[in-house]
Amino acid sequence: MTYTILSSTSNVANPLTVDGKLYNVLKVEPSPTHKDKFLITVDPIKMPEVINSPPEPKHIRFKDNGLSKTGRTKRWIVTAKDDATDMLGEIQWHGPWRCYVFYAFNAIFEQKCLRDISNFIEYQTKIHKTALKKACASLSEKQTTGEKP
Repeated sequence: MTYTILSSTSNVANPLTVDGKLYNVLKVEPSPTHKDKFLITVDPIKMPEVINSPPEPKHIRFKDNGLSKTGRTKRWIVTAKDDATDMLGEIQWHGPWRCYVFYAFNAIFEQKCLRDISNFIEYQTKIHKTALKKACASLSEKQTTGEKP
């Protein structure tokens, strides 16, 4: 289902955020009835409201290790559940790949632990990218409306 929005500017971001909801901009054209106004045809973007968390790992634990040096992404230390001093590795953002990755220390893993680590990385990457998309859309909207970010 598409919607038409009356706007005072033809310069709109795609995607467009209106009242916290994201829309794909399909068409921008001058309004036939309103001088110096534009009709923007949009289509709602379906965003998952909830990102399901991965199942609780059986043998490993993810301990929050604060923010990265840039302060933009989180980090976690991976430890054995039965020995919290046994650090197995660290999860942190890897910019070139645009996702969280696992940096293994001198450790060995079996398939279940690797699957738990993989599930955790995938979950955290989805959260980060969803938050980033929403922040970018909000910033684009503020720039479109002339608000200061």
